[in-house]
Amino acid sequence: MTLKVAPFLLLGAEYGHLITLRRLCAIGFFVSFTAPKLYLRYSARISQKVECSKWWVLEAWVACSHKKIVAASAIMAFWNLTTIKTRLLTAFISVVVLRYHRQHSGANLEVAAEAEKEDLAQEQPDKAIVVAEKMSCD
Repeated sequence: MTLKVAPFLLLGAEYGHLITLRRLCAIGFFVSFTAPKLYLRYSARISQKVECSKWWVLEAWVACSHKKIVAASAIMAFWNLTTIKTRLLTAFISVVVLRYHRQHSGANLEVAAEAEKEDLAQEQPDKAIVVAEKMSCD
C-alpha cells in the first residue's frame, strides 16, 4: 500500500507548503465555474472522441484472436493491483451500467414494438379493403 501512495507522499513533502485552505477554496471556486463551461463548449468534440475510441476498441476486440486470454489477463491484473474497496466500487458501477443499458435497450425495444404495431394497424384496413373488393367482384 505504501508503494501505491509513494508518489503522493513525495509530492506532498516537496510542495505541501504551497497548499493552503485559501488556495484550495480559490481553486475549487474556479473549477466549479470553468469545468461546466468547458464541457458545454467541447461536449460535441468529447462525444466524437468517445465514439471514435469506442469504435477503435471494438474493432481491436473483434480482430483479437485470443479474447479469452486477454480478458482473463486484464481481470487478473485488476484483481492483483486493486484493493477490496476498489473492487466493490467497480462491481457497483458495473451493476449500474448494466441496469442503465437494460433500461434503455428495453425502452428501444418498446418503441420498436409500438412502431411495428402501428405499421400492422395501418396494413390491416388495407387488407380489409382488398378482401371487400374481392367479395364484391364475386
